[in-house]
Amino acid sequence: LKKGNTYKHAKKVYSINFIFGNYANENREVVNDYGFIRKVSNPNLNNEFINLYLIRLDKVKKIVYNVNEKKLIRWGKFMISENMKEMKQMGKDDEAMEQSIAYVQEFLKENGTTWQDKLNYEKNKSREEGRDEGLIETAKNLLQMNLSTQDIKNGYCTEIMVDLDADVPNKKKFDLEEFRKHLSGLGDSLLAVSDGEIAKVHVHTEHPGDVFQYGSQFGQLGKIKIDNMRIQHESIVDQDEEQQEAVDFAVIAVASGNGIRKLFESEGVNRIISGGQTMNPSTQDFIDAIKKSGAKKAIVLPNNGNIVMAAKQAAEVSDIPVGIVPTKTISQGLTAMLSFNPDASVDENVEAMTEDLDTVVSGEVTQATRDTEIDEVEIHKNDYLGIVDGKIKVDNADLIKTTVDMIEKMLDEDSEIITIMFGRDASEEQAQEVVEQLEAKHDDLEFEIHDGGQPVYHFLVSVE
Repeated sequence: LKKGNTYKHAKKVYSINFIFGNYANENREVVNDYGFIRKVSNPNLNNEFINLYLIRLDKVKKIVYNVNEKKLIRWGKFMISENMKEMKQMGKDDEAMEQSIAYVQEFLKENGTTWQDKLNYEKNKSREEGRDEGLIETAKNLLQMNLSTQDIKNGYCTEIMVDLDADVPNKKKFDLEEFRKHLSGLGDSLLAVSDGEIAKVHVHTEHPGDVFQYGSQFGQLGKIKIDNMRIQHESIVDQDEEQQEAVDFAVIAVASGNGIRKLFESEGVNRIISGGQTMNPSTQDFIDAIKKSGAKKAIVLPNNGNIVMAAKQAAEVSDIPVGIVPTKTISQGLTAMLSFNPDASVDENVEAMTEDLDTVVSGEVTQATRDTEIDEVEIHKNDYLGIVDGKIKVDNADLIKTTVDMIEKMLDEDSEIITIMFGRDASEEQAQEVVEQLEAKHDDLEFEIHDGGQPVYHFLVSVE
């Protein structure tokens, strides 16, 4: 097409798109068993000049591989495979696939790694990038508190890893409580953990050398890292954090945890308001976020039943059209975003996004702070609680069992995809253990694990 031309000036166009996830709109009935959309009635997408096809790789993943399977399905399996041996089997006697395999092998050869190592490298790289973004977020928070660079008392974000099994001169006996007590006097924002073999430390201090010297008394220092938060802060001030690209249609969501923020942003959310069960945004917070978006219209996802009213009050006094999708959980908010259409009106989006809220079951795992009884469930202090759609369903002293039992109560015959977001007080290994126990009983379910980084909740779970 030349500049100024429309699709009417083009020859017949076929657009084939590979996606992960559900294509949810008014044309659900045209999705067949493999998740292929054969024809979409929406005239904006399909007419005599263009045909749109969507292929859901999450559906393809469930199909057991068969060498005689349709070629398109084989390509779908090929695209999501992480196993080179499996890829070669699928590519046998297929010239195009063999060429693709040769390309992948050459790429891996040049990088001196294996296919799985490459995937792990990308994952670890993403985590490092996320950590750097966390430092920037800290600087932003300082800016919002009207603190100047000079107000930062402990300006160096310092991290060390100590090999406690290594022999060092004049080695001291390690005691975690004493270790933490001493480090707390060297700075603030301290996090010190140990499994008996390795000790890991994160602390904000004015004297990183003192942290290194103290840690080296108990073993050999491994990874060490220092970031100057004053420089980070000055950089943010220079950039002026409020200068964001204006959008015509803003989507504003409430979330906490860097991983969850990134999930929303990847779905198209333009602005995040920090908040959760323990820090509810006010009506003014919503008003400010709407104004700062610079948009002509906006959608708000509260993601918490306690703040839906505050969001509605902000919408009533806003100078632009604002729609409130009454999401009560993070899971509902992410599901609602699948139906967002920037070309539709505010009312049309609210209707479409609200309609999909009933398709997701939300689960939360947290820890009890006192003995009580709620919803006919006897709760013991420090036990883990499994909460399904706002109601406590499970109480158990074991985190993994609580999570597995809670998810079992969330399942029905239509359940397909389970998404688990682990928080600050849980780990990816624990999330994987939950998945392994469920997979042993339900081989027809698909699982996704994300590092949510959220406080309070060890796990946030959605079942769709």
